[in-house]
Order: sequence, then structure tokens, then C-alpha cells
Amino acid sequence: MRTECYILRFFPTGVDVKVTPSWDTLFVCGILCNVLVCLAVRIGFAARSVSDKVLGILLPIAGFVAMGFEHCVANMFFLPMGLVAKTFGFGADAAGVAALDVSGILYNLSAATLGNILGGPVRGAGPLVPQRQTARKGRWRHRLIDAIHSSPSLVILVLQGGAI
Repeated sequence: MRTECYILRFFPTGVDVKVTPSWDTLFVCGILCNVLVCLAVRIGFAARSVSDKVLGILLPIAGFVAMGFEHCVANMFFLPMGLVAKTFGFGADAAGVAALDVSGILYNLSAATLGNILGGPVRGAGPLVPQRQTARKGRWRHRLIDAIHSSPSLVILVLQGGAI
């Protein structure tokens, strides 16, 4: 007799929207996701108190989750967990669960990871664009440093062992 696990029942149900869209769609959703994640990191660094940090990062993170953008680190947990749940028979009757297999997971992670890698510099390149044509020669070095600080994707890439 198998004990019903209600949490595992819901893992395979939403994965069809993660492994069935086109690669281009997943890639663009990865870019947009990391733009919001980098915005949340920037807000977190700019905040002065813990409550400011929590309230500041709440909207960008809730935004990318609600809009269904692709974050490869989150997908590295949810997609294999959905596969494990599917393997043990949880959610086997869910729509689109047949598309969840190892190749579907790799398909999603390839597009989401490349999109997340590109999304950081897209967000961080903002300080490099001159607002007016009044930029002096010495200002470009400071703008480049600001762009690196506003895009922590490379730091996150190193800290997470190769995945953003």
C-alpha cells in the first residue's frame, strides 16, 4: 500500500509548459528572467535594512515566477523532481507529462541557461549607454565598472559552479 504524497503529486503537472515550448521561446524567457533576477540583486545591494531588502527583491522575483520566465537553477530542481515523481507514478495522468524525460530536461536547461547568461549583461549594459552626449573620456571606465557591479551574473556563475 502506497502512502499518498500530496507534494509529489503536483510536480509533474506544470512541467509540460517548461519542456514543450520552442527553444527560442525558452531562450527569451531565460533572458527576461535574469534581467529581473539581476534587478533584484541590485535592489538588494542598494537597500539599507533587512526589511528594505526583502521588500525590494519581492516584486522582481515574484514577477519572474508569475510571468513564467525560465530560471535554470530553479529548473535544475523542479524538472528532475517532476521526473522522479512521474517515475514513481505521481501525476501520471496530468496533461503533457509524457514530454517530461531526460531529453526534455536537457532541452529546457540548455535554452534557459544560455538565456540566463545573456540576461545579466543585458541588464548590466544600461550604465554603458550614454544618456546624453556629455560623457567625458574618463567616465567610460567608471561606467564599465558600474555595469559589472550591476550585473552579478559572472560572480553567480562562479559561485554556483557553472550555472546561473
